[in-house]
Amino acid sequence: VPGSPIAYWLSDKIISAFDLQKIDKYAISEGQNITGNNEKYLKLFWELDSKRIAVKSDWELIAKGGGYRKWYGNIIDVINWSDSAKEHYRKNKIARIQPDHLWFRSGITWNLTAGSKPAFRLLPFEYLFNKASPTILFDNDDEKKINFFMGLLNSKVSFFLLNVLNPTLSINIAEVLKIPFSWQNDSEIIYFVKKSVLLSQTDWDSRETSWDFEQSPLLNKTNALEQAVQTWQKQVTKDFFQLHTNEEELNRIFIDIYGLQEELTPEVALKDITILQEELSKNDMVALEDDFRANGANAIELPIDKGEVISQFISYAIGLFMGRYRLDKPGLNIAHPNPTQEELVSYPYNNGKVIIDEDAILPLMGKNCNFPDDALQQFQQVLDTIWGHETRTENINFIQDCLDKDLEKFLVKDFYKYHCKMYKKKPIYWLIASPKGAFQVLVYMHRMNAFTVEKIRANYLLEHIKNIRTEIMVLEGNASNLNTQEAKTLDRLRSDLIECEAYDMELKNVADQQISFDLDDGVTVNYKKFETVVAKIK
Repeated sequence: VPGSPIAYWLSDKIISAFDLQKIDKYAISEGQNITGNNEKYLKLFWELDSKRIAVKSDWELIAKGGGYRKWYGNIIDVINWSDSAKEHYRKNKIARIQPDHLWFRSGITWNLTAGSKPAFRLLPFEYLFNKASPTILFDNDDEKKINFFMGLLNSKVSFFLLNVLNPTLSINIAEVLKIPFSWQNDSEIIYFVKKSVLLSQTDWDSRETSWDFEQSPLLNKTNALEQAVQTWQKQVTKDFFQLHTNEEELNRIFIDIYGLQEELTPEVALKDITILQEELSKNDMVALEDDFRANGANAIELPIDKGEVISQFISYAIGLFMGRYRLDKPGLNIAHPNPTQEELVSYPYNNGKVIIDEDAILPLMGKNCNFPDDALQQFQQVLDTIWGHETRTENINFIQDCLDKDLEKFLVKDFYKYHCKMYKKKPIYWLIASPKGAFQVLVYMHRMNAFTVEKIRANYLLEHIKNIRTEIMVLEGNASNLNTQEAKTLDRLRSDLIECEAYDMELKNVADQQISFDLDDGVTVNYKKFETVVAKIK
């Protein structure tokens, strides 16, 4: 056994397996990309100008580890790949850059720190990889070999052998290259691997945090939102159990190849299927396991968190208002500064019209404000545009059932926290908010400029203060006749007025500075420039 580990308990079959050829017969991996300053040279892709992210551009997508996920995904980082940055990687004593013959090659990547189990994923040729995401490559980017070894590495046989070679939490390239194998040009292996990669990719790309996201998966030509969720759930349930079948079949094939039927079984726990990770709880999946084994997939309904599904859709809808996405075109629309008039123009869809917000400033105060472009009103309009005005009440009731709370409350109180979590504490929509939220608006970072804060103050905060004063005057004029609820409203308005007037001084100070920023610096640096007027990132 390579490395002579203490493994006295191995059977003769396992020991003899190490007489086979090793993966290093076909795979290579040389050097690492280490920036020497990740804060400066590594960002999440959504922080930057999207037009500067591409193969042979200033910023390149790069595999950098991530959570436990098999087959495909986890690529959300970009590395500065400008000429000056590459020169830095070559000359800096603590930085490294890979030989250029390893750039933009298909391969197999994984997390250096694996936790309880390793998870191997396809590295598409458009992407680079760094130290936290070890990767092996193959001569001529041989697709058959990539698929064969993907199947082997994601099988129980591989997990078992890796544990023999290195029973620690780290999965090093050296151990992966020393895994023994018997080459099988097996069309069944290739089929199951390709299908598994496709299912994982479909799941990954259905989320805004994928570079290849196109549109919400709930835009599936149904007549109401509840039907859209049901249609989506039916499809992803099918995908989930198909992926589960694929993994167990691959286990069975490789266990047979190695003759390890006495050591291993092909079963895969439901909790170890790595699609629908946001929508399914591992504890719920563990609770389903016995029922699934006894009665099969047809007897199981996946415990999808519909609140999560609806939260994702609300996030997508916010993106429609901001112009980040369009209903009539897939993928990103505006994810860069200085959009063109064509990118900003409103457009027809179904029997309605989608209005891209003129200034990318979205009031987030619900019924406590009088702005026609408030997020609640705009969201209702999008529902009407997609599914028809006659379904609005039905759709909103369904949304509130899924969220288990009022839609307005979710938007005003919970959306920003959800957005920060989805975008890994690097939000693209910033909450400009007074300390207790008496005034708050969302603004789209990519469309901000030196005059955005002044627009917020002049067009929204001062107008909001004026409206509060008017409401106070009306209620005070009828003070002797107020009921309990009206009296509470008056108290709230007085409190809101004090808060907003104090906040106006802070906002004016920031507006007068006419702050501009470079997206290349990333959210953390740029958000701090507005720290006195923005909500804390939680």
